[in-house]
Amino acid sequence: MKRSTLLLLGLLATFLQAEEPTVLSQKRIGKQSCGPCAFINSLRFAGDEKALARLNGTTPEEKARHFISRYASAPSIYWKQDRKAYSKDEGINPTDLIGIINTFRKQQQQSDVEGQLLIKRNDENSAEFLDRIHRIISKSIAAGFPPILDIRSSVASKRGKSDKPLWYVLGGHWVCLVSVTKVESDNPLLMLRLADSYTGKIIGSLMCSAPPRKSKVAMRYRLDALGKEKTTWIESSECLFLSAPGMPLGTQKAKWEERTYLNARYLIWCPGDKKQPASD
Repeated sequence: MKRSTLLLLGLLATFLQAEEPTVLSQKRIGKQSCGPCAFINSLRFAGDEKALARLNGTTPEEKARHFISRYASAPSIYWKQDRKAYSKDEGINPTDLIGIINTFRKQQQQSDVEGQLLIKRNDENSAEFLDRIHRIISKSIAAGFPPILDIRSSVASKRGKSDKPLWYVLGGHWVCLVSVTKVESDNPLLMLRLADSYTGKIIGSLMCSAPPRKSKVAMRYRLDALGKEKTTWIESSECLFLSAPGMPLGTQKAKWEERTYLNARYLIWCPGDKKQPASD
């Protein structure tokens, strides 16, 4: 047999052995458990067996439940009230998700993850904006932390006594970003593979910085003096939009005359490699 044929067979065998893990489904964990499940999916797709071994259980579902009970039951950083970081009724926000992930990572001697709103800077155009996010995602995957993405769905609808359509948030969801590929063109875009715990599947998605029509995006959230959450809407030209037909975030249920979209709101990523244990 020729050497080139043996080489191809060897590469094929390696590919087959490196089969991806299945996506953890949140179905038996909790309706709002997408945040913790996205983190478990990140560990699994990174192949971080050492970190996974620190969580009790033999199945991904058992490890997710242990992560929630051990770490997500910590007091909330964001709400600053008598609330836990994770709620089975409301899920978890970015501040608290970053907090519990870093608590876990510190025990593995790993560097902290960071978070950022996906908003275009004043000194960059749309293509540069997309380039920056592509670099961040790629760097995090290379550092052994497939990043975690907060996706929001919105609809323009006439409700109540309003004579004109107004923008409303339909839902929010955390997913794990398994891979990213940049497609060069006059209007560049990113091809994403998302580990989605709601469906328990990999969902293909396209990310771009040019929405098809002018719209508003619910981007920033803050607490007022009474502890109530307030939303700040910004122009769509500053944001990133997703095309993900398999993403179940309520857009499929909108009326035919209503406008809907998915936007990539917040990214949790790792800027560096694992920390090395301190020498004696």
